[in-house]
Amino acid sequence: MSSSQFVLFFKSRWLYFLFLLIRICDKMEIFLPLEIYKSQEVSSMSSVETIAIFTTLAAPLSALYAFWSAKEARKANDVGRLNALLAFRQHYIELIEQQIKLAEVLQTSPSGLEAVQNEHANLDSKLREINQQINSYHYKVVTNKF
Repeated sequence: MSSSQFVLFFKSRWLYFLFLLIRICDKMEIFLPLEIYKSQEVSSMSSVETIAIFTTLAAPLSALYAFWSAKEARKANDVGRLNALLAFRQHYIELIEQQIKLAEVLQTSPSGLEAVQNEHANLDSKLREINQQINSYHYKVVTNKF
């Protein structure tokens, strides 16, 4: 079987990587039980034993892939959270601008102006909280310290 047929046979990357690793180890004679590997006993191994050897070799690779997937998912979640915080920030800025316009309209009404100022202060405190969270997540995303 040629290498291109093996590439088609092993459609997932980690299985192809495992196949390449086995071929490299075979050429470099790295396997420890070389007497068994080079002898006639290999051909007499049952299919169950062969599958067990391949699954034993594939298990660490799948664990490595799972670790990498979890790390990438964590990165994606943090980037998504940063985008959501930026959207909240934009929303609060727009609400504050609306409160400023409303304050200009309600300059003659002291009670209306006081309500607008209270709402502006409330929105400003929420905007400060959002900015603090954005700063922490931005640092994580930029430096890749997830």
